[in-house]
Amino acid sequence: MRLAEDMNTTRPSAVIEFIGLPGVGKSTLSHRVAEMLQQRGWRVEQPTYSVDHEMRTWERLLLKLQRVSAEAIFHPAGAVRSVRAILATGQASAADFIGVTVNWLFMSSLLRKADRRTGVHIFDEGPLNALWSIAFSAGSAGTAGILGELARQRSTPVVVALIEADIAAVRERHDLRKNGQSRLERIGPADDAWERARRALQQVKATLQLLTDEGKDIRVVAVRNRGSEDLDALANRLAAAFEELLGSAAPRPDAPGLTCTGG
Repeated sequence: MRLAEDMNTTRPSAVIEFIGLPGVGKSTLSHRVAEMLQQRGWRVEQPTYSVDHEMRTWERLLLKLQRVSAEAIFHPAGAVRSVRAILATGQASAADFIGVTVNWLFMSSLLRKADRRTGVHIFDEGPLNALWSIAFSAGSAGTAGILGELARQRSTPVVVALIEADIAAVRERHDLRKNGQSRLERIGPADDAWERARRALQQVKATLQLLTDEGKDIRVVAVRNRGSEDLDALANRLAAAFEELLGSAAPRPDAPGLTCTGG
């Protein structure tokens, strides 16, 4: 896995996505990393953090409606392919099918926007996590292949931050959450749900490996949130790793593009 040697000739932006189980610390870490990179001169946007943590419920719903509608209207062929692929995963219920489909189209729209805007775009809940949601409630034995099909329809992140932790610690942190945004939180305590969550994450990891085997330029940075380490220290480690991968040129508002180097 490596970075494209000259991103300025292919994409004006660098997308970083955090993935991991609900409650593992993706949002907290991604936000702190974004703040650190901004302080060091990087031009950073947080498309999903701002939606989930800074918007009121009605604003969030309105934005999703606008984005999903735009995706269906302006990219109908891709939207239809996505709907058919998700339908083939055999979602557990009609509500699950509608929920994951809307989420996938919404993330697809946000990713298109990020690809057109210069800078570093950090997703705490992005397309890969949307794939996790699809896998979590899927019933088809062919889901793994379908995840790969869906992933190929979209541009891929330049860097993926894989946040891992012991299941027991994640469940303990997750039980303290009360915002109702996580699917596991809405389902309630259930051992089989956590096992399905773990399997779904493994499927997303396998999809990532498939994409890199096919030649996609993706760099995975894996860290373990042990809970005992200061989150600022962990975020600082991640920010340093991202800077090394993205190169020394910090995108600023007047910058014509983002040039990244890697090997």
